[in-house]
Amino acid sequence: MCLLSTLQKRNKSFVGKKPMIPSSLRCTRYSNLVLEVHTVGYPEQGESIVTFLKDGARVLLTVITDSYKTANTDTVKQILEDNGHPAVNIFIWTHPDEDHSVGIEALLDEFDGGHAATVYMPANLTRDIITCEAAKKAFDYLVNNYNTGQRYHLLSILTVGDQVVTQSGFEIHERLTNRTITGNISFLLPDTSLTMRRSYQGAKNPGDMNDFSLVYVLELNGIHYFFGGDMTKQSMQFIERKDRSYLENIRFVKIPHHGSTEPLKLVDRLTPFQLKKAVATTTVFKATHPYKDTLDKYAEICEHISSTDSGQDSYGSIRLDFSVTRMHVPFSICKGNAKVVRR
Repeated sequence: MCLLSTLQKRNKSFVGKKPMIPSSLRCTRYSNLVLEVHTVGYPEQGESIVTFLKDGARVLLTVITDSYKTANTDTVKQILEDNGHPAVNIFIWTHPDEDHSVGIEALLDEFDGGHAATVYMPANLTRDIITCEAAKKAFDYLVNNYNTGQRYHLLSILTVGDQVVTQSGFEIHERLTNRTITGNISFLLPDTSLTMRRSYQGAKNPGDMNDFSLVYVLELNGIHYFFGGDMTKQSMQFIERKDRSYLENIRFVKIPHHGSTEPLKLVDRLTPFQLKKAVATTTVFKATHPYKDTLDKYAEICEHISSTDSGQDSYGSIRLDFSVTRMHVPFSICKGNAKVVRR
């Protein structure tokens, strides 16, 4: 079964039950707004990111990127429960590798039981080229629950050349003054020429699924937060064609591909456009990632970098609290096997 590419304009209406992306949010005061980013990893493999937009302690918006859990540990579920069991508004499945795909069904059944969230996944992805069983199950689940009947909540993303696909636009209104802050999610990758090649030829080599990886920028109040998925070296040429404004004023970097050296040229692409240093996170993969050279390179543009790690604990998590209106550098709150690896 092939999913057709859906390049929908921001805030386009949907037939049937509408997805849970509020186009208009209200906060008590702008000074209370916090973007809270949790990077989650496990000792051997696995990555998921939980992003909350909060008005003080109140969750306004919940975005989950990828899913992973082990037989005994589900850190994403614990984070959601600790924050009042909010509904998932947006789920982003960057690509169908096992370390980004385990537990999607259980996560969305519990935190989006009505299947009203908007789900993003790569275009040109077909079930027959997916190589791991967990990702095949996730693919079937998403298609059968978010793209069925009058429900069109599963959006497949691709870009072409210098194109950037902007989705999920929203506004935040301050109650007393009705002043407005805008936000959106813009996808820079994958590029259709690469995903079509993989779709046609199949996955012949380990890592081929990474060429499908979604890479996106969350923009909030003119500041960018960069989520690199598992972008690889081959994808860098497509990033270099994009409007450079999407790589300006980067405040947060989720380092691509678990800190491998493949997409390391991204740092050179970011450096000319940084007014202030960013902070970054990454996750461990099979005791080989992240690489020392990669961490050293990102340290050139980052105040500090934190990573999950192998260790005795069953998980690692890194929390960063970004004030939406004040440009302070947040501290990393590390739990489990996570730690600060560069300052």
